[in-house]
Amino acid sequence: MAKDNPKAELARRFRLQMCDPEYPNDNRVLVWCVSEIIKYINLHHSSKWIDYDVSDWREGLKEWTWWKILNEEYSSEILYDAEKDSVVVF
Repeated sequence: MAKDNPKAELARRFRLQMCDPEYPNDNRVLVWCVSEIIKYINLHHSSKWIDYDVSDWREGLKEWTWWKILNEEYSSEILYDAEKDSVVVF
């Protein structure tokens, strides 16, 4: 399973919805893979910021953004090739 493998976890995709109370009509929904979510969480912070990573990105998403996870996006297959130490998403 992807959670047991950090590279495969980075490729998992989630459907997210904007839930900013200051903009109640902004109900955007998008699909991001975990690597994109982590990049977004870690943007625009000071040099003293300790980046979130594959182990704690859910905490960072909840703590520092207005995005809420609706569900995991299962439309793609995620395969981890241990021999090549790479992830293939299709």
